[in-house]
Amino acid sequence: MKKIGKKLLAVILAALICVSALSFSSYAITYQKKADDTLYVNAQRNTKGGWSNLTKLRMEVCSGYILSSEIYGAARIEVKSSKPAGLKAIISDSFYDDRDNYDAEKNVYKGYSWADIYLYAFKPGTYTVTVTAKLSNGTTKTQKISVLAETQSGPFKSVKLGKKAILSNTGKLKKGELVQQKSVMEKVTAKSGKLKITPNGKYKITGMIVVSVDKKGKASYKKVKNGKNIVLSKGYEYTSKDAKEDGSYKSCKKHTYIYISYKDTFTGDSYTYSVSTKRGKKEVKYVRFEKQTGQKYVSYDASPSFDLWNY
Repeated sequence: MKKIGKKLLAVILAALICVSALSFSSYAITYQKKADDTLYVNAQRNTKGGWSNLTKLRMEVCSGYILSSEIYGAARIEVKSSKPAGLKAIISDSFYDDRDNYDAEKNVYKGYSWADIYLYAFKPGTYTVTVTAKLSNGTTKTQKISVLAETQSGPFKSVKLGKKAILSNTGKLKKGELVQQKSVMEKVTAKSGKLKITPNGKYKITGMIVVSVDKKGKASYKKVKNGKNIVLSKGYEYTSKDAKEDGSYKSCKKHTYIYISYKDTFTGDSYTYSVSTKRGKKEVKYVRFEKQTGQKYVSYDASPSFDLWNY
């Protein structure tokens, strides 16, 4: 009976190991190759291990952007813009190799084609760029990309502490050229004030965390709504009690760190800061989520949006 019991136990353990292995493998990502006769434009890896075409992108007026496109198959790639007077889209470089992409089952080469597409925006607006691949078998593959061209870069148009301008970011077209004015003034003398962030087009402020230091060097982490009053640091921090690093030296400045969460309502991407104690200490957690691929990136050492300071 003892031998039978041991054998039975061994069988049960082996079964559990197999089930565990199967359960683990079901969650593992299997990276996929790009499929034949599929047009890929600005393709990025997604969370399922496959490829997602990025169908929305931002760019500045009077600047260029390169779209990469490719297809595993014999094809001719073409491109056009919905409003060519405002956004030019041309094939800047291309390549075709009919001795690539070998199919072992049919013993044939299916060919491979790629093209770099150059975009240039003359004026602000939302445009549709259509990329078409005409395959040698007569079929057509099409991908459309929505392009938002603006005169300002970055998510924030202005940041004010009371009446003091921390950031001013403006841009306008003048005689066919983009004139941008951007200034950042992070040194402050005020002890408190209303912090107001004005976002750029199609951005939305979703939250804010203020990390300040008291007279004893202890950091506090507070969630603050946009436009509400904040209290700046009263003392010099010790980095061992800071939100970013560990150490033992004393700062020569009174730092107040501002972490601004926001969402890109055009692409769907979000950038979120939160207070976390998951790693055994209070710190700022940063999560970047890419809507078009589903990818999520987490960090605990991201730089603050703004570092307000005085001596």
